[in-house]
Amino acid sequence: MSKKGFTLVEIVLTLGLWLLGIFMFRIFLQQAAISLSISEKLILALQQARAQMEAQRNSTFEAELTLLKVEVKWDAHRPPLRLFSLRSKY
Repeated sequence: MSKKGFTLVEIVLTLGLWLLGIFMFRIFLQQAAISLSISEKLILALQQARAQMEAQRNSTFEAELTLLKVEVKWDAHRPPLRLFSLRSKY
């Protein structure tokens, strides 16, 4: 006796595995989009912080040692980006 075709159990299991794979791929794409959005915000914040740090670095200093601080609020739900640097007038 030869069997032709697939049983109902095989078809249901295959369909379930395909749906699970598609669902997992959709979750992966959503996470990638969220990460990309956060990365873009962080890159812009770093550029702003670098520009502020350069402006402070190019100004004249009276003290021998000066602490430079820059804080950029880059996302409403995350803590601000803080950069610190020491500058000597020598």
